[in-house]
Amino acid sequence: MLSTDAMVEGVHFLPCTAASVELADGKTDFRNFTFEEKKFAYYIGWKVVAVNVSDIAAMGGLPTYFLLSASLPKACDEDWINNFLQGVIECCSTFSVKLVGGDLTGGDKVYLCGTIMGKTVNARLAKRSSAKPGQKILVSGHFGRSAAGLWALSQGQASEFPNLVKAHLKPIPRVKEAFDLVHNAENVALMDASDGLLDCLQQISEQSGVRLKLDLNALPREAEFMRCAELAGHKPQEWMLIGGEDYELIACTDGDFDHDTWIEVGYVTEGQGVEVNYKESHFDFDALKIFDHFC
Repeated sequence: MLSTDAMVEGVHFLPCTAASVELADGKTDFRNFTFEEKKFAYYIGWKVVAVNVSDIAAMGGLPTYFLLSASLPKACDEDWINNFLQGVIECCSTFSVKLVGGDLTGGDKVYLCGTIMGKTVNARLAKRSSAKPGQKILVSGHFGRSAAGLWALSQGQASEFPNLVKAHLKPIPRVKEAFDLVHNAENVALMDASDGLLDCLQQISEQSGVRLKLDLNALPREAEFMRCAELAGHKPQEWMLIGGEDYELIACTDGDFDHDTWIEVGYVTEGQGVEVNYKESHFDFDALKIFDHFC
């Protein structure tokens, strides 16, 4: 297995979310700071590994080796780099990945590109093109939390929504969950939702030639997430569908699955496209803007 994923300052992380400072009242304010702040470098380092590990997880494999190329501006001093490398090394260690090389150059902004290798076990492999009519649609966790965490950071509300902020800054790839499913169930289609749940469903539908019916009511949602959406004046279902960067998994299978790990949220039928049902009616998502790297 081989995959690559890049992260660019201003696209995948923004200067306004790149720093923190402890205020006199003990709260943490993430506003009005630039990316040079040292603490955020750790999370950038963690995330550039995690997003690549998630690509291997999305195929049911085990990550093995990682290479990292980085273009850094002069503002990234020794302390910044040490914090960044701490995040890289900790994420590699957490998922039993060896950092084996890379490249370094100067530039006018932070640009990172990771390349990851992985392996299959007993030739078991999941593809997003393997969904079949009659299968269940499963998810590995919550959606929309990262988008909500980003909003909280940008509005100086980090201390009010710590779990959402953590979901945005430090995603956890679902390696074990994917591996166990692929090795215990037959005919598994699998993908990680880096660009949002709706985008993921549409890609599985297109590549498998099937129609996916999602019950939005079945998706889990925590009180902190709902409270954040209310404060932001944002519809929670929109964050859940198109928020992105949750790195949870979407699976389609007709086999057995661990009900403590996976949540059934719909089913696969013949046809094309995606149908979203919400509160006993069809949810019109045509007006929602799915993430596009070039828009």
